[in-house]
Amino acid sequence: MATQNIAYVTEQLKAGLADGMEKLKDFSETAKDRFESARAEIKHGIETTQAAAKDAVNGVRNQARKRPFTALAATAITGLALGITLGWLAGHKRRS
Repeated sequence: MATQNIAYVTEQLKAGLADGMEKLKDFSETAKDRFESARAEIKHGIETTQAAAKDAVNGVRNQARKRPFTALAATAITGLALGITLGWLAGHKRRS
């Protein structure tokens, strides 16, 4: 009877271990698929962002070549506005 109990427990352990291994394998495959999918989406996002950035830079270059004085004035005004804003923020933080 003890031998039968040991054999039964051993079979139950083997079955449980096999089931656990199968679940682990399924989980591993699912994790791998999700990782690959996320990696592909990130890669696509990076490529899209790079293309948009290149287009924007080319657009700015073309505008600067067509209207150099307008581009220079826009750059100067932007720098002045940014400098005033940053100076105000820096001074405002010191007073607080």
